[in-house]
Amino acid sequence: MPEQIETEVYGIFSNIDHTILKLNPILLKHGYEFEAVSLSKLELQFSEVFNIPRHQKPQQNIIKSITMDGVNSVSEYFDDALNYYFPLTKHADEETILNQEVYLLKLSKNINTEHGDNYYMVGESEIALLQISVFSDKLIRVLRLYKEGQINFQGYFSIFKKERKVLRKIKTADKPISSKVDYTISSDDISVLSELINSPTLIPPHLSLAVDSFELTYKIPEPNIKFTLLIIALESIFNRSSLEPIRHIISRHTAILLSSDTNEFDLISSQVKKLYDTRSKIVHGSMPIQKSDQSLIEQLRALENIVRKAISRIILLNDVKSKDELYEYLNKKGLN
Repeated sequence: MPEQIETEVYGIFSNIDHTILKLNPILLKHGYEFEAVSLSKLELQFSEVFNIPRHQKPQQNIIKSITMDGVNSVSEYFDDALNYYFPLTKHADEETILNQEVYLLKLSKNINTEHGDNYYMVGESEIALLQISVFSDKLIRVLRLYKEGQINFQGYFSIFKKERKVLRKIKTADKPISSKVDYTISSDDISVLSELINSPTLIPPHLSLAVDSFELTYKIPEPNIKFTLLIIALESIFNRSSLEPIRHIISRHTAILLSSDTNEFDLISSQVKKLYDTRSKIVHGSMPIQKSDQSLIEQLRALENIVRKAISRIILLNDVKSKDELYEYLNKKGLN
């Protein structure tokens, strides 16, 4: 006789810390929540998900003592299994290593998978996997658009609650470019993040190219391509005609959108003009960005933050539904 097996569904996020748990009151309204998982729990309950070799003695996979100085380290095969997904503290005391956490997005309500002789009915779990994928894509866009940090969505999976057997696992991204945990959330961030997450239509059509260009920068390590994509994002937002002077238009409109007084307007406008000039030098080959050139890397970071603020600001303009309405808004704001 067929039996119903309780099944859990998760999404895999990387480069985040415990502050991500602050989002749970918002996420629970959508049927999801982040779960903190220690390395000890990861080995016991998710070893099949992350291809961690099973060991008869729990934690023997994780800890490997360095006898020369007495410091503990994460074992090589445990580190190799997780390195694709999570940056780890590799050398510390045993308690620190075992208690460090990773964070998984969980479907808050478990589902049932029918199991009979030589078959599983996976329809409900497949729907749940699709739903968590769609929601995670929106969530990662919100988090990236709100503030800087190399947060990544790595994939999703379903797993039987009791047996801890993986029913299905899907990888959605290559190994993250950055292995640094640098995305944190403060209590002050919650209000705006709540508004963005709860927005029924996050990306309006007139911002789709800008957001897609912005998203691509998280997948490309080459700084020159990143810089060019970010300028494309600004052009797609603020320029309507090839006949208009692009450098002047995007600098003026970006400054109008982001400034609150004339001094700030002049500062932002001048900054965007300089960033556009850098883009021209990159495109025409006279000044490619080198990873060792700190001043140009700082320009790249400044440009990324300008694009991020511009997109986020426009998303929150509830009365702006098209590029024409955006132009009308900017012209009125500019006159004032």
